[in-house]
Amino acid sequence: LAPLVMRATFGVKKGYPDLIVLDSTDPDALRSVEKRINPSKTLFIVSSKSGTTIEPLSFFEYFYANVKVLLGEGAGENFIAITDAGSALEGFYRKYSMRRLFTNPSDIGGRYSALSYFGLVPAALCGIDVGRLLYFASRASLSMQPGVRAVENRGLMLSALAKAASV
Repeated sequence: LAPLVMRATFGVKKGYPDLIVLDSTDPDALRSVEKRINPSKTLFIVSSKSGTTIEPLSFFEYFYANVKVLLGEGAGENFIAITDAGSALEGFYRKYSMRRLFTNPSDIGGRYSALSYFGLVPAALCGIDVGRLLYFASRASLSMQPGVRAVENRGLMLSALAKAASV
């Protein structure tokens, strides 16, 4: 979900490609994406920590078959993979001659991967300044360390504001 949130928050920078996330196996969602893209000119991001998640692998196989009809053996150039080292998706990267493989550190849990390759690669592709994003994320992290005064703790302040708004 991180790429969806980043795209909604920061938008797409002029001159960069739009980011479309297919996160549903609903046939209508698939058809909607197909109507919006030109498969031969689309860069597909296939991401799965384990590399065995059925939905992204099924989407990959479906779109790869479509791109292969259009581009032949060079179809892999339209795909990049984001996964953990040694996963099945790493094998797909090699088998299908994908353009690029981003191997994420495996010690980052899926729920915490927004600022790993899983979130940062899509963000960079739509023009988000990843260096600036990481700079401000590190500042926010430092403001929430033990020993930081409550009024300087951004996480605590945000939580307090959210609680106050719900009362």
